[in-house]
Amino acid sequence: MTYKERLEFDKVISLIAQRAGTKKGKDEVGILSPLYDVDAIKRRFAFIREGMQIRDPLLYNEKNLSYILASLEGGSTLSPQEFLEIADFLDFARQLKGYFTENNKWQYLLSLISSISILDEGRQKIIAVIKRNGEIVTKRILELEEQLKNSRQRLKSKLGDGVTLRGGRYVIPVMAGQKVDGIVHDISRGGRTLFIEPADCVPLNNEIEITTKGIEVEKKKILRQLTAFIREKLPEMRNNLNVIGRYDAIVAVSSISRKKGWQIPDIGGRFLRIIGGKHPLLQLKRDVIPLDMEIGKKFTTLLVTGPNMGGKTVALQTVGILSVMAQSGIPVPTSPDSVFPVFDRIFADIGDESSIETGESSFSFHLKELKCMQDHATEESLLLIDEIDRGTEPDGGRAIASAFIEEFTRKKAITIATSHSTALKFFVAEENGMQNARMETENGMPTYKLKIGFPGESLWLETARSVGVDNRLLKRAEELADKNILKTECLLKELEEEKGRVSNLKRELEGREKMLEGQLERAQSLKGRWEDEIENLRKEKKKILLDTRRR
Repeated sequence: MTYKERLEFDKVISLIAQRAGTKKGKDEVGILSPLYDVDAIKRRFAFIREGMQIRDPLLYNEKNLSYILASLEGGSTLSPQEFLEIADFLDFARQLKGYFTENNKWQYLLSLISSISILDEGRQKIIAVIKRNGEIVTKRILELEEQLKNSRQRLKSKLGDGVTLRGGRYVIPVMAGQKVDGIVHDISRGGRTLFIEPADCVPLNNEIEITTKGIEVEKKKILRQLTAFIREKLPEMRNNLNVIGRYDAIVAVSSISRKKGWQIPDIGGRFLRIIGGKHPLLQLKRDVIPLDMEIGKKFTTLLVTGPNMGGKTVALQTVGILSVMAQSGIPVPTSPDSVFPVFDRIFADIGDESSIETGESSFSFHLKELKCMQDHATEESLLLIDEIDRGTEPDGGRAIASAFIEEFTRKKAITIATSHSTALKFFVAEENGMQNARMETENGMPTYKLKIGFPGESLWLETARSVGVDNRLLKRAEELADKNILKTECLLKELEEEKGRVSNLKRELEGREKMLEGQLERAQSLKGRWEDEIENLRKEKKKILLDTRRR
């Protein structure tokens, strides 16, 4: 399984492809994948940015055009309905090029659309002879149809009531045994009725049949002529379809981005910064707690710990899928102030891929994944590892995980791993280039918020209690647990509670500070008014004294 499959990038692509109206557009969306050149990614984003600015883009919904062009290339004569689809396509191409030529503020899209060929002559030839209902109409066909109408009326008048059709010939029903000079074309099921074409009606019937066949010959000739003309334009039409397919893919990406609030991030930094990040697939199902994190400046390795079902793996997957999307030129559900590097490789060791058929254990598979990272990761790689110490006994798992973390940090690869190991938390806390992070809790319940700087507590007892494990078993588990681990968990919990109290006190002090600032501002305002008032009184006093002396 590839890293894109593990991160479910294929599902995001499928979600976008549903918005494409052409087969070529769906194919273009389907091949979107990470680019490794900053300028190439920014150029792709330039197209998407313009697409997001167009509120009501012109859309083309393909029915069978790709198949029609293939039939045309294979030498087939097209049907009226197929010609009508070609006419609609040519009309859309003309409208699309006109729209972007008139609205030349979208320079990237204009550079794409400008290569469309206007084939209006072909469209005019089609609509001149094929009506919207698929009927072929020419002057000659109208003449033949009028002639056919007159012949039928004359024949029906001659045959009278009861006239019907058998084998394309007009006949009359006659009781068996009754003598009529003519040709029997059919007999009723009971054998009592014969359907006879009277001898004197044969010339008129022949005339009708000849005219009918003449109309069909004329229609086939028109279709062959149109097919020959349109076949000459096949290269231009294929180019138009390719261009419109690329435009369709851009519109698909742009429309879902605009609707879901996905943003174009900054690309090419030496560090990873995610602000308000959400997993694009989870975003569709429910409200998602946004992810905030920065890695690559002060440290390159982040160990995320915290309770089961607290969001560690989701945080890991979110970082991965957002990085793949951004590097593929797809806007991401984050703040536009987010920054994504251009990774040379993305590794994702998420999930258990042990195999019964090969006899490979989850631990051996996990070790192969870590070794692959060791062999191929560089300082420009992204490493995502879920439960890095999993699959074997705790001390051995912790030891080998520590060695790999140390190696990845030495390589300066951006590494994010999850774990429950208390020993790993202490190991990371003492090393340079590494940092602990936790999925926060409140009153023993996960909040799904990532906080960098402190390790998290596992809350294994609380989790077991929340799913209904018997209290007797929980008490026994607590008795059997390593007392040092319980003590550490307790200290982490106390630290978390103390931090909460400090945080609340800080908020309270900040509130009081704002209140005092407001009071000080009002006092200074009053002081200024009083000083002005005193100054005015002094001036008034001085004026009164001067007036008194003059008297």
